[in-house]
Amino acid sequence: MYELLHIAPILGMPTIEPGDDLNEQLITACRANGGLEAGDILVIVSKVIARADDRFVKLDDIRPDPTAVKLSRVVSKDPRLVHLILQESKGLWRTAPGVMIVRHKLGFIAENA
Repeated sequence: MYELLHIAPILGMPTIEPGDDLNEQLITACRANGGLEAGDILVIVSKVIARADDRFVKLDDIRPDPTAVKLSRVVSKDPRLVHLILQESKGLWRTAPGVMIVRHKLGFIAENA
């Protein structure tokens, strides 16, 4: 037997800004939406976590190393961005134009870290 998967947004979440207490924002929004139940899965995009952690970087301040410059030609990305992706990664798994599949420093595998 298969169980039905229901996907629903958490309504009322504000735009997360640097320094916001993401946990408190999530708890408040979940409660306003009826709370969570056993078996619920909460999915949070990494960009939201990065915003809360103030992980902004000015590309103009980045000086890519030779490895990033060479790889940027393969993946058709800005060498500064490639440098940042490699900096946040433990390993490079695959590349293709527009894509870098890497193992993040935290251990998960992701596109563009």
